[in-house]
Amino acid sequence: MTLALLAVGIIALFMLVIHWGFRAPRQREQGTPQDHGFAFEQVWIPSVAGKRLFAWFLPAGNTEQTIIILHGWGSNAELMLPIAAPLRRAGLNVLLLDARNHGQSDAHSFSSLPRFAEDLGHAIDWLQTTHPQACSKLALLGHSVGAGAVLLEASLRADISAIISLSAFAHPEWVMRRHLQQIRLPGVIIWLVNRYVQWVIGHTFSSIAPISSICKIHCPLLLVHGTADQVVPLADAHAMLAHCSRDNISLLEVADAGHASVDKIEQHAADLLVFLRRAGFSVSTDQKPHRAPPHSSTEARSYTMRRIPLSVYGDSLMLLTNQPAPAFSSPNQHGDTVSLADFAGKQHVVLYFYPKDDTPGCTIEANEFTALAAEFAAHDAVVIGVSKDDCGSHQAFIEKFGLKVDLLADTSGEVCDAYGVWQEKEKNGVKKMGIVRSTFVINKAGMLVEALYQVNPPGHAQAMLDVVKQL
Repeated sequence: MTLALLAVGIIALFMLVIHWGFRAPRQREQGTPQDHGFAFEQVWIPSVAGKRLFAWFLPAGNTEQTIIILHGWGSNAELMLPIAAPLRRAGLNVLLLDARNHGQSDAHSFSSLPRFAEDLGHAIDWLQTTHPQACSKLALLGHSVGAGAVLLEASLRADISAIISLSAFAHPEWVMRRHLQQIRLPGVIIWLVNRYVQWVIGHTFSSIAPISSICKIHCPLLLVHGTADQVVPLADAHAMLAHCSRDNISLLEVADAGHASVDKIEQHAADLLVFLRRAGFSVSTDQKPHRAPPHSSTEARSYTMRRIPLSVYGDSLMLLTNQPAPAFSSPNQHGDTVSLADFAGKQHVVLYFYPKDDTPGCTIEANEFTALAAEFAAHDAVVIGVSKDDCGSHQAFIEKFGLKVDLLADTSGEVCDAYGVWQEKEKNGVKKMGIVRSTFVINKAGMLVEALYQVNPPGHAQAMLDVVKQL
């Protein structure tokens, strides 16, 4: 009997420690949207079990477009106001809510990603019932756990037109393991904690994981992640892209931003507005988008640049896939004019941009494309390089290395501008404009099937051949 009581006591203590350790700290709002110059309605939204959610609705005149914003763990609606402000100024209605156990919303037994999603679902339903005129187009924005909830809820409904996910983790179990390993718990205890938490919340981690949810979402989705996030590393965003590589999903990396750096993300508000505009929202994009520095790692380039049409340099947006490729005409190494129209209906085009002839990275890339030239040809594809070097420089480069690709002399920069590769770069602390190494695969119909910026030369030619083989 004594041993049985001891076992029960240990189990009870185990459960108590877990519930205490993973409770959501409550921060109540101290200010209001009026502090930011916005008129607002303070509302209470009914949720499950008779619980009420505290929320602010910021109307923007008679607009029929609304973005609903959900905070992260231990946060509240007020702390999301810095990112809400530019969205409201751009002409969107904004609804900010507190999840249960957060801000001024009612308390409940525990918080979890599925409960955040439940609360979000009730907020959407409330808005559609009470403000139907504001629901012609709905966008969702969430941070951290709130981002995971946004992705989960959006995967279950078809009335969302765009999603912005800030600092989402890829899988709940990864988050749990990272946290528990920091306090040096043995593997068997971590396993037990994860199993118990799944039992408590009533869902397996796999069924609610953002890495799974994003594959069920068909509207435009923007993942936003800080490069300095120590809570949820940037690798989580890369993992989600790798797991579900689809045209509707993009990634915007925010340099030097940590997990809670809403202020740094706010600096990229114009990029978020460009995304929403591309998703069909009528928004004002007067603010100039932030110029992001080049990505610092090969891993970031290999995933991120596959799906990042959002960075803006000068007045030109980087290109998206599934749109007509910009027409071009430029002289090659022989001085003969080469145009995209020359290949229409005949060959696919692999158009790669590089900074300068006879430099290390550019030589590696040209040599690798040359080595695979016959295979590209066998799959009805032509490889064309582009830089701002003149025809004579191209000819010397080709002769020195025996290259088997045409090189176009875009001395005016018109082709570079059309493809969005003329960007601000930084090296050794010095910023200057230059060509960002980029590649575009254009099919016989003249459509972009791949648009890659800031590529890494080694192995890139083979990767492009693999794309061509699928055409």
